[in-house]
Amino acid sequence: MHSLQYTKAVLGQLKNLERKNPNMVVRLARVINNLREEPMSLTTNQVLGLAEAMKNRTAKPSELAKELGITIPTLYNYVSESGELRSSGLKVMKGKRGRLRKIAPERSRP
Repeated sequence: MHSLQYTKAVLGQLKNLERKNPNMVVRLARVINNLREEPMSLTTNQVLGLAEAMKNRTAKPSELAKELGITIPTLYNYVSESGELRSSGLKVMKGKRGRLRKIAPERSRP
C-alpha cells in the first residue's frame, strides 16, 4: 500500500478510536511523534572531530562527509563552515536527556 494511502487509512482508524477512547489517541499521537524523530547518525566523538576539522580546515567537507558516510548537506546540518555546532550537532551533544554532555579528556594508559 502506498504511504499516503496507508496514512489516510490510519487517520480514519484514529477518528473511529477517538470517539471510543480519546485518551488512547493522545497516547498513540505521542508514540507516532517519537517514531518520526530522525535517528542520530553521528556519535559525539564524530561530531567533535568534525567540528575540529572544519575549524582548522584540515580536510575538505566532501572528504569528511565521505569518511563519515553522510552527504555534504547533512554535514552542514551538524557543523557550520567555521566549525560551530548547528542544530543536529547540538542534538547529538545533548543526547536523550536534553543536557549538553561534558566530554572528559581521554586518559593515557601507562
